[in-house]
Amino acid sequence: MLAIIHSHVGLLYSMRIVLIAVALTVIANLITQLRGSINWTAVAESVTRPILVDILPLILLSWLTALDPTGVLIRIWYYVAAAVILIRSIVTLVNYLRK
Repeated sequence: MLAIIHSHVGLLYSMRIVLIAVALTVIANLITQLRGSINWTAVAESVTRPILVDILPLILLSWLTALDPTGVLIRIWYYVAAAVILIRSIVTLVNYLRK
């Protein structure tokens, strides 16, 4: 299923960069949540929500490359989505570190 991402180097590296940024954001969020009283529902949501909101759309976009005969349009959309997710993750990470 992820062979499309694996077969294209640009898609693979952008996915890895987004995964690293999202993971750092999740870790920072967990650290800030664990300072006070532990709300396990919020902890579970902070771990699973980024996968559903950030990573899953990129995987779905990579699957759409099979529908585009040139593959260019969907890749552009994939890179733009990955860049926006990366920017949002960095901004969120900075906000967590300021707390």
